Amino acid sequence: MRPLFVFVVFCLSGFVPLWCATDATHDRARALLAQGRIQALEKILYQANQYYSGKILEVELETRNHRLVYEIELLTENGEVIELYFDARSARLIAIEKEE
Repeated sequence: MRPLFVFVVFCLSGFVPLWCATDATHDRARALLAQGRIQALEKILYQANQYYSGKILEVELETRNHRLVYEIELLTENGEVIELYFDARSARLIAIEKEE
């Protein structure tokens, strides 16, 4: 079973691990989703999986340059740690950073 799929199943099942979100960020994300200001996390994770597969280390919803951005940090299958940044409204990949 792929790690991204497992993560999505946990989040959709109502079980939210501590590293996934705090209550405050979870509530904020739900409100933004209901307002149509962000895409659902499962769509973002699906998009991330189209670029890289690996183990999710961290997911954050941030504001960068007055724009809501999902930051997905993952450990790739070849051992690299990368961060994928997606526009939260459009789910479009906007940047990839590889940690040295």
